[in-house]
Amino acid sequence: MKNRIKTQHEKAQGYFVLIVIINLSILAVMTTGIVIGVKGYISDTRSTYETVSCCGSVCTKCLFTLCTLFTVLPWVCVATLSVGVCKAARRIFSMVYWNGHFISTGMAQSIHDHPEFKNILHDERLGKQTIFIINNPLCCAFTAGLIDPHIYLSTAVCARLTAKELLAVILHELHHKINRIPLRLFILKILCELNYFLPINRSLLNLYTSASEMAADDNVVNLSGEPVELASALVKLSQPITAEKLFASASFFGKQCETENRIKRLLLPHEKLSTPGTFYFNMVSLSTLFVSTALCFPLFYQHQILPDTTECMAHSCHTTVCK
Repeated sequence: MKNRIKTQHEKAQGYFVLIVIINLSILAVMTTGIVIGVKGYISDTRSTYETVSCCGSVCTKCLFTLCTLFTVLPWVCVATLSVGVCKAARRIFSMVYWNGHFISTGMAQSIHDHPEFKNILHDERLGKQTIFIINNPLCCAFTAGLIDPHIYLSTAVCARLTAKELLAVILHELHHKINRIPLRLFILKILCELNYFLPINRSLLNLYTSASEMAADDNVVNLSGEPVELASALVKLSQPITAEKLFASASFFGKQCETENRIKRLLLPHEKLSTPGTFYFNMVSLSTLFVSTALCFPLFYQHQILPDTTECMAHSCHTTVCK
């Protein structure tokens, strides 16, 4: 079992590093290209405008040319990056606001203030962990906090689960807390918003989340030796809408298909789970390479546009003679 935990944890680590490297590399290339070439983009734009309007008005035959296209493409890249920055800023605000709002409105109280959970708290596997209970009708259990994460359980979860099932859920979230999964998810989601145009981000993020959840599940089985209790909790509390409400947290729940795979894995550990095919992942990788090249290449390729002022004075642009 320890080998299974290590394997899933290493997978999650690998996906995390891969997402960070890919996104930071693309971001660095685009930012460098824009900083270095912005003066050239402005100069080329001015030259192109003078060229296509030298007849006294915009000449359509001069406008729809390769010269004009190479002038526009860098600005498309700049706009794409600007949209990503705006999306990332909005995502940060949403994650911080909704998590704070969700927790504060639930009036979080320490689990130590609830004597009915005394037997659970005496479990040596929990140590002196900080666990909070929030007064919320949603069945949810999650770990939240970027620097100092804490485990949160809703009153609905506590009322619906048995003592053993609740302990399994807490041990699952404890693994997320120790490995700072909320902080990692926060970083990954911000990077994915910045580079929203990369098709591979969604696939890698799903793979990372799945590996993290499986590692936490394996940790519960290793500590308690009761996979049925954890599977039972998943069946009782599986609510996909919960994960949408907890933007910056590591939730006990995930997508429906992911939850089903986790349950099968707990009850039938030797059965092979369905995973995305290699062909699909290769196609996503190729499309990501194509999109990255299409966005980064125009930032460094400088197409010289030098309008002939003599021709402009003679009422002609670089393509046709004005009538």
